[in-house]
Amino acid sequence: MHIIFLDLGKNESEIIKNSDDESVLINAEIISQYANDINRKILPVAKHLNIKKFNWLIGSRGNSFHQIGKAKTIETIPIDTIWDVGLDSNSSFDSYTKCLIKLKNINYNVIRRGDVIRIDNNS
Repeated sequence: MHIIFLDLGKNESEIIKNSDDESVLINAEIISQYANDINRKILPVAKHLNIKKFNWLIGSRGNSFHQIGKAKTIETIPIDTIWDVGLDSNSSFDSYTKCLIKLKNINYNVIRRGDVIRIDNNS
């Protein structure tokens, strides 16, 4: 199993690739809506680990930098399932993200306190 912690300035993201070649991106946060941290920092690590898609994108915070990062990630790399704290604001970023999720046919789940997400058959 590989676990990579990415320093994105004041924010951070984590990439996990398990022994079954399944991958997780946690908190695709960005520095600003104009910086492309997905292409500059996340994709090079994904390429190094031979990740062509993320099985799961997990968002544990709902601030605007996370929502923008989530949208940019969905635009950039295939994702099977999103586990997220929720897209319930009326912001344009939430609306755009909801459209991308539907357009790309991504499974979407809301994380609730106490939820367990298994990422490895051996765990």
